[in-house]
Amino acid sequence: MYKEEYSYNDMKRDLQIGREFEFIYNGVTYYLSRTKQGWILVSSDGLETESATYNELLENIFDNKNIKDLWDKIEIVQVFLKVL
Repeated sequence: MYKEEYSYNDMKRDLQIGREFEFIYNGVTYYLSRTKQGWILVSSDGLETESATYNELLENIFDNKNIKDLWDKIEIVQVFLKVL
C-alpha cells in the first residue's frame, strides 16, 4: 500500500470501523489487532501489548511517542477487516 495515498486520519477512521493493520517500523513488523477484550499490538520480535482501546496503544506506541508523530517512518503493509 502506498502511504502517500493513506494518511494517519485514514488509519484512525479504519480503526474506528474495526479494521486491523500490519506495518513496519524500524525494520520490525507489527500487527495491530482486535480481541474480544480490546486491542493487541504484537511484533515480529516478540513484543506484545494489550489495551482496552486502540487509542491507548497509538498514543504510547513506541518509546512513549504517538504513532502520528512517527507516521513518516511507518510503512503500512496491509489493512484487514476481521470479524469477531
